[in-house]
Amino acid sequence: MILKGFKFIDFDSEIFQFFSICQLFCDLSLEQKVRNSIKTLLNSNLDQLKEYRNFLKPLLEDLTDYGTLPYYTLRKILNLQPPENEIQKTLNELKNLKDELRENYLSKEIEKFKNIQKEIIIAIENRNTS
Repeated sequence: MILKGFKFIDFDSEIFQFFSICQLFCDLSLEQKVRNSIKTLLNSNLDQLKEYRNFLKPLLEDLTDYGTLPYYTLRKILNLQPPENEIQKTLNELKNLKDELRENYLSKEIEKFKNIQKEIIIAIENRNTS
């Protein structure tokens, strides 16, 4: 079957590799932005945020060490307003996120990681240049 007007992308092409690298950097920058957002909330001196410090610290630890937070959760955290701007909206979003994830979610994830055995995979490519 021949499709006219369609050009299929070769997955080994430079364009695909470029977009893969761009996606990697976008994901890394998203995680960095979320990390900065959490640090901003932790460093805030507002009394209303003190009750969420024990929830925010494991989020930061997860981002740094484990990376188990789903993409949509990262987006939710990133969309939190700085506390000085809209404190009530920020508190509501934090409460919803805390209810969704539960306060001790990271300890459950750490237990899963303890049961996983680490494997090392070595790949050897035979390049015959003759």
